[in-house]
Amino acid sequence: MSHTEDPQPKEPLGNGKHAARQEQAMTLWQGLRLYPKAVAWSVLLSSTLIMEGYDLALLGSLYASPAFNKKYGVQSANGSWTVPAPWQSALSNGARAGEVIGLIISGLISERLGYRWTMICALVAINAIIFLFFFAVNVKMLLSAEILAGIPWGIFQTLPAAYASEVCPVVLRPYLTTYINMCWVFGQFIAAGVNRGSVQRGDEWSYRIPFAVQWAWPLPILIGILFAPESPWWHVRRGDIAGARRALKRLTSSKDRDFDLDGTIAMIQHTNELEKSITAGTSYVDCFKGVNLRRTEIVCGTWIVQTLSGQNLMGYFAYFCVQAGLPRIYSFNLSLGQYALGVLGTMGSWFLMSKMGRRKIHLFGLSTLFILLIITGSLSFAPSSNKSAKWAIGVMLMIFTFVYDISVGPVTYSLVSELSSTRLKAKTINLARAGYNISNIVVNVLTNYQLNQSAWNWSARSAYFWAGTCLVCLIWAFFRVPEPKGRTYEELDLLFERRISARKFHKTEVDAFEEVEVREDIVKDVEQDAVVHLNEAFLGNSNKQCKHPIFPSEQSQEFEISTTDILGASINMMSHQIIARRTPRYCLTCLYRPIIPPRPRQPRQFTTQPRQSFISPSPFRPQLPFLSQTQGRLPLALHLRQHFTRLISTSRTSRYKRGVYRGLKISVTLYAILWMLHFIKTGIYQEEIEHKWPTPQEWSWRSRWALRSAIALQHPEEIGQVKTPWQNVYGFYKQLLERLEDPNIDGQGIFEQGEGGILVEGVGKLGYDISMKSEPWRRGYFQCLINSAKAAEYLDGFMTDRKQRITAPAEYVHGPSNPGAKTLPGRTEIVMHEEDCEPSAPAPEVFYMKILTTNGFTARQKIDAALAYADWLNYKGLTDTARDMYTWAMDIASSGLAYDASTVVDTKTGILKNNGRNIASDNIMRVSTALGVQSVKSGDLATALSIFTSVLKARRDLPQEPSTYHTKPYPTPALDEYVTKIKNMFVPSVYPEPPSDGNEAPIRDPCSEAGLMTYIGEILFASSSKETGLAWTRDAVDVTESVLLDLPSASNTGKGGTYNEEIRETRNRCSQCLKVGLSNWRTMVDNLISEASNAEQAAVANIGKGWFGNSKKKAEQKTLERKRWQAEKMIIDDRANGLLRLTNEYTLYKPSGFGTSLF
Repeated sequence: MSHTEDPQPKEPLGNGKHAARQEQAMTLWQGLRLYPKAVAWSVLLSSTLIMEGYDLALLGSLYASPAFNKKYGVQSANGSWTVPAPWQSALSNGARAGEVIGLIISGLISERLGYRWTMICALVAINAIIFLFFFAVNVKMLLSAEILAGIPWGIFQTLPAAYASEVCPVVLRPYLTTYINMCWVFGQFIAAGVNRGSVQRGDEWSYRIPFAVQWAWPLPILIGILFAPESPWWHVRRGDIAGARRALKRLTSSKDRDFDLDGTIAMIQHTNELEKSITAGTSYVDCFKGVNLRRTEIVCGTWIVQTLSGQNLMGYFAYFCVQAGLPRIYSFNLSLGQYALGVLGTMGSWFLMSKMGRRKIHLFGLSTLFILLIITGSLSFAPSSNKSAKWAIGVMLMIFTFVYDISVGPVTYSLVSELSSTRLKAKTINLARAGYNISNIVVNVLTNYQLNQSAWNWSARSAYFWAGTCLVCLIWAFFRVPEPKGRTYEELDLLFERRISARKFHKTEVDAFEEVEVREDIVKDVEQDAVVHLNEAFLGNSNKQCKHPIFPSEQSQEFEISTTDILGASINMMSHQIIARRTPRYCLTCLYRPIIPPRPRQPRQFTTQPRQSFISPSPFRPQLPFLSQTQGRLPLALHLRQHFTRLISTSRTSRYKRGVYRGLKISVTLYAILWMLHFIKTGIYQEEIEHKWPTPQEWSWRSRWALRSAIALQHPEEIGQVKTPWQNVYGFYKQLLERLEDPNIDGQGIFEQGEGGILVEGVGKLGYDISMKSEPWRRGYFQCLINSAKAAEYLDGFMTDRKQRITAPAEYVHGPSNPGAKTLPGRTEIVMHEEDCEPSAPAPEVFYMKILTTNGFTARQKIDAALAYADWLNYKGLTDTARDMYTWAMDIASSGLAYDASTVVDTKTGILKNNGRNIASDNIMRVSTALGVQSVKSGDLATALSIFTSVLKARRDLPQEPSTYHTKPYPTPALDEYVTKIKNMFVPSVYPEPPSDGNEAPIRDPCSEAGLMTYIGEILFASSSKETGLAWTRDAVDVTESVLLDLPSASNTGKGGTYNEEIRETRNRCSQCLKVGLSNWRTMVDNLISEASNAEQAAVANIGKGWFGNSKKKAEQKTLERKRWQAEKMIIDDRANGLLRLTNEYTLYKPSGFGTSLF
């Protein structure tokens, strides 16, 4: 049969056997000549593994990069920066966890979509995920990128091996499956080279460039795979023989006329049927049934051996050498040589596998690795001054890499692809690789702790541990790993079915086709007996009754049929039965029993003709009314109804019903699962924000839900959002306020002040008497009111359309009061009508006045409301009303003192007296500072300067409490964070202790002092001495920076694992102060540069015009002055860039909110 011919094979069993023998006898050169396209497509798919090898080696090498450690690590006790061991484990294991997910997905969709489309989807995904690596701003984002990237990497890990083992013959299979290991080494080699080129850079590009290089692979590979053929084995498993033939034509060379296309397809069909007879299932469960259990155990164990043989030390080569004492640059140089040896080792494995068996190479490799690990561990006992021992450790690891990549590394891919069943290949390899990744997670955790200086710090002695695990792997492989060299998939199936020992696989002879061949004499006997029995059964010419008649005897008299036709059909059915089974264990009379006995023919209901024989001419079809042509033309609807009713048979109708029922059942189940997952996600989210922002436990669950949800929306950076949706925030607070003021829900025990409450025109009902409620209830109620006022400020001037549920500024509302309203941007088809709209929120004073008039709030809470209301009035231009509100705040602060307030403060101006007898309370200092800001805005700089200096002196005289914060900003370890989240699911949140009411003297706060110094610097710069004002501003920035450096991370947790809100608020306040100070400093320097430039230009213009000839010298002085201020501006820019890590902001020159600066 030529390559180009396309007839159906007449003898599939014989053709399949011939093709199998031809494939086993094929030489390497013949295989390359016949399957050049298959080799090229397999190499293309395997190239996806370069990405995974690159990233995994890259991550291990980046741990030795100073810039990477400074960006994503912490400072250790000796002053060096390093990524802590828990985070190293999380980053390494994040990719492994994602790969397990990818492996599961691959097994589920590859048999449905095929290898080709599964790879295309994975390549599209990895292209997008690389953006997360490149733009990762912290170690948490980097961990997310690792987890997400692990999903497509998990798909890449198994599909290339399965594809290569199916599209290529036996002689090419070991080379193409082991080429996958070379792709890993290529990726590791490229990673080492990129790191070597960028490690000496001191900026962020030393690690961003290696991340960006990952974009070099996905797009070219994706374009190539779009034109790749699917595996013919996949087509056969789906029953698409024509598709298998087309795929096989595209995989082979059309120049070889001796290639038997039909025979190869027959061999694939035979192998598929053979495995179906052994086990018909193709699910994950079938991997653990019957003989497949042993195959799954061997394949999984073979891949796990890689992780336990010490190969993880290769991925950490540069880091391992640095920890062993080698210079960093030499460690990267050695890593390049290490991966070059890996490439040579993989090529050497091709030569070994052509001469030796896979089993021998595997056992030899494990034995050698064991010895090398023992030597490496022994070298670690040399003195630290012995440089030769350190270099010897590096050399041993390089030899280890070469031995691994010539034996255990590449041979594993050949073993797992050959020892798994073809029908379960993808799922078996997925299970094996999942086991590999899970074991790798454990191995990575152990390795990070073994090598990290802040953990166990075993250094090179960790090789002893892996030598022990390598010995265990060697013993297991000796008894369990068989020899698949030179075996076809059919032969391997029979060897496993016969339960041949792994050590006897290479000696046992087996012929997969011998057990299904039927001898010619048996076939002739079957034909003769079939003729006799057919005559007896159909023609009744013999008195001998068949013990197993083909048809019932009472029906046989009613049919006349050609004996030759029946005989041919019977032999054809029998041949298919024989092919479909493995051994001919049948009685002779059962061989020619048809697969499905024919049903007795029934006469048609609409005819009165007698029963017709098969060989008699058929009568004309009777012309009944519904079959004959009608007079005229029926209406189209009636015509279609009649004919479609006839086309849908009863069996088809039942099939449609079953399909609809199955679809509905699947849809309902899927929606139920999605809703359940949504509920679970919502519950986890609510528990998380409850521990971040605890709510009063005496409230009902709906009230607590509303409060924490609103607070979470006000902190979008904490919940992964970009900005705060204030209309949603107010919606939560409005609902909460109604519940808290309802006596039937959560408002039991609150009373209105006066009969029916006190009403104020333009404001509404004043506050309640909540003095009988508990302190947590009152504090939560205050949170609701003060945040409602804040939301109302942001929604001032906004209207909400009740029908369309849209919130927009009033200028977009159409109506009589605004006939020329604007169109909503991007929503031109939506129109907001005035009659359908209402204000999005009441005026902020409604909530501020309710706080100020409520009986039961503390002095601090009322002063917070008064100062916030005064700021709002200033923003709206109501300066006089704002001044009255500041006076009210001073009255509240004075009324809470145990002594006469006039002894410590001038209540009219806000200037502290600092007479040494009494110390002003925290409330007094806060109100005085607010009065100083008000004086500046009103133009009274002298009074403002007096207020700020008096408050600063009073704060500097306060006692200083020892800080309970950590001295270094250690982030929460990833594993501890996950454990804390799980624990929080079962541990109730703890509501924080009540803060001070502000009537006592505060503790010294350097951040508050820095804010006052910033104000003083601004005033001095604008009014008197620019140099003095600039000096005050510099000192303010220095103080704020020192405070931020001493504060722990905002993500740290407090007592009991609860979120430390105090730390977060302090960091936010200091970050805001630092941004204002740097912005003011830059503004001052820009002003001085402008003045110096003008003075310089004037001096240059006056050169030669003076009487005494000193104009040129004066111009030079002005030039030096300008350069001085320009140099200081450059210092500010560098300092701002260095402080970005402290504030987590991309710019320090844009303070947010109103009232943050006096300029």
